[in-house]
Amino acid sequence: MGIVGTTIMNKEIVPSQAEKLNSEGDASQLSPELQDKIKHPPKMDDVIREQTREEKRGNQALVPEMLD
Repeated sequence: MGIVGTTIMNKEIVPSQAEKLNSEGDASQLSPELQDKIKHPPKMDDVIREQTREEKRGNQALVPEMLD
């Protein structure tokens, strides 16, 4: 018979990839206009309307009926 043991591993708190990329020091480097665009993105309908015909044809989210 074997001995069943439990191993308690020392768990360190590891920052996620998003936390590494988006530290508070980096936020100060963004312009206020860019920060506003991130916080308040444009509506999807407005973005699609502004796309060129070629961009719309290459957009896999649009069905052919929506292109015309």
